[in-house]
Amino acid sequence: MAADDRHLALRRALLRYLRANPQACDTADGIARWWLPPALQASAQELQPLLERLCRSGHLQWFDTGDGRRFYRRPPAAAGRPPRPHRDP
Repeated sequence: MAADDRHLALRRALLRYLRANPQACDTADGIARWWLPPALQASAQELQPLLERLCRSGHLQWFDTGDGRRFYRRPPAAAGRPPRPHRDP
């Protein structure tokens, strides 16, 4: 699979997972392990740039925990408005 095709397939798979599981929240490692279908496996390192793009576009937001782990989840949508992109502090 070409790199662009793979990127698109990963993006679609993540967005599909979020539609089916709107309360999902996990680290990049957990997303790589649990959110992707068996036929489309990826490492957390491979997913990291895609997760960052999904945060910038407003599809995901991230938060850091006290132990240094970063979690990703779907942002809560404001009534009648699309989710706002995450902004770095």
